[in-house]
Amino acid sequence: MGFEVGKLDGVEAGIQVRGEIDIASVKPLEEFISGLPPNTTQVVVEASGVEFMDSTGLNLLLKLAARGDPGVVIRNPSRQVRRLLSLALPDGAPGLVVDFSSDGPGAAHRLTEMVRSALELRAAAVSCNARAAISRAEAQRLRGLRADWVDRRPPWLSAASEVPDGGGG
Repeated sequence: MGFEVGKLDGVEAGIQVRGEIDIASVKPLEEFISGLPPNTTQVVVEASGVEFMDSTGLNLLLKLAARGDPGVVIRNPSRQVRRLLSLALPDGAPGLVVDFSSDGPGAAHRLTEMVRSALELRAAAVSCNARAAISRAEAQRLRGLRADWVDRRPPWLSAASEVPDGGGG
């Protein structure tokens, strides 16, 4: 898709990022951030349009996080950004805040992600129920085979002549 960065309306030190944040786009992003008002300690990054982010993008976010507490607020991160953050920073990072609470372009995105997650969870539950039904049917079939065998065993093999558990000697 490429990369786009621009000012986030209504936020003095806010930027809106779309596309891919990687080694090719991190330099223009750093240049855009350096053009923010002097003494900016907190940067708000609207990330609902980020389709990909690698470790260079993550490194830039961590540099911004070091500016203050919080140094960077990642607003409405896309699914890809959330995945990278959860894998690379499962316990978070000082100065980095993820915000899902604001309205705007990310609100519909969050709703879509919630619905998608619910549908994936339902599909997993249906699959699990189907596997459980197959297992129950197989167990019932095996119990039937055992009962058939017990009914058909030769007369010389009686229940009294069976060796009890624990050995026979």
